Amino acid sequence: MLERIFNFVEQYHPGIARTLRGATPDEAARLEDLAGHRLPASYLEFLLSMGSYSGAMLRRFSNFDFTCRAIQEFYAEADRPPPPEYLCIARNTGGGDQEWYLDLRPARPEPPVVVIDYYAWVPRPLPQTLPVLFEDLESLLVIGTFLSVRLPVLPHAAVFSSGRQPEAGDQELLDQLAGASGLTALPKTGTDTRCYNGPDLAIYAYQPAGSGMRLEFGARQPEVFTEVADQLRTRLSMIRVQ
Repeated sequence: MLERIFNFVEQYHPGIARTLRGATPDEAARLEDLAGHRLPASYLEFLLSMGSYSGAMLRRFSNFDFTCRAIQEFYAEADRPPPPEYLCIARNTGGGDQEWYLDLRPARPEPPVVVIDYYAWVPRPLPQTLPVLFEDLESLLVIGTFLSVRLPVLPHAAVFSSGRQPEAGDQELLDQLAGASGLTALPKTGTDTRCYNGPDLAIYAYQPAGSGMRLEFGARQPEVFTEVADQLRTRLSMIRVQ
């Protein structure tokens, strides 16, 4: 899993993988003991590769602490332990109570990443359906590194938001615009999110069900930036907000 992600980010931030520091096997084993169940193989790979320091890889998620030590402390200090079918992987350091968890319940090859408001739900019974942030850990890392590493290297950038109610064909229009610009959609980004990438242009789009689209994009040349911005305004009724 991580080899694919490292190969991607090294194109835009050479040497970034060498800045990472993994947790030790003993630290991972200690977390496993505290959590009370085995760590999924993909999460263990993550911890051993960047569980002590993730550097710029997940900079856009700076309100969350992914380190093994932070998660150990969360379990050690919790006066009300989280339900055992959820594994905390990101501790909120931005002043909120919402943590990110792997939902270990579904019979899926990889568990989805969900959000739980600790003080609102624990130890009350959790609802059967929780908000899914990412379809799995790899999806979290693909989107996080795209936002943290890929987009920032493009000098001409903007954020757009939908200026109208969502319509059924919006995603198809965006797919057409991206294809016409020579972009390829990255895999493992889920149903609500798209990451389109090319040599000189990159687009991130997020559209939860029933909500308007939010889009960030960057371009290397100003003329490409202007052309894409104009298409977003005319074809998708997008409004620049940043």
